[in-house]
Amino acid sequence: MEATVIERRSFTRFPLQLAAKVKTRFGVLEGTTRNISSGGVLLQTKKNLTLGLLVEVHIQWPARLETCGLKLVMSGRVVRVEGRLSAINSVGYEFRTLPYSSNPFIVRAGSGSGGTFSG
Repeated sequence: MEATVIERRSFTRFPLQLAAKVKTRFGVLEGTTRNISSGGVLLQTKKNLTLGLLVEVHIQWPARLETCGLKLVMSGRVVRVEGRLSAINSVGYEFRTLPYSSNPFIVRAGSGSGGTFSG
């Protein structure tokens, strides 16, 4: 007789490994996402997070909005910890544009090859 596996997840997970910063009341940790859904994120960090801890996760997003870089900011609570992996249950998220100074598409005067544009 075969066992039936019941999927309890409500949201589709996407296997994305992206740079992330985790802000807690104790400071900031760097990490990497393992997967992301609209319901949360699974992160790997160098230090363990505490179960139940409230966090704000800043994720460098691979897509752009016209010429602006984006980051995903997700607020939530640590709901599972397995070694260096922590599952964050999202209570809210939003995309934010990156500051002008960190936009890789912007070339400032004097930083190019010295040529002139003629168009």
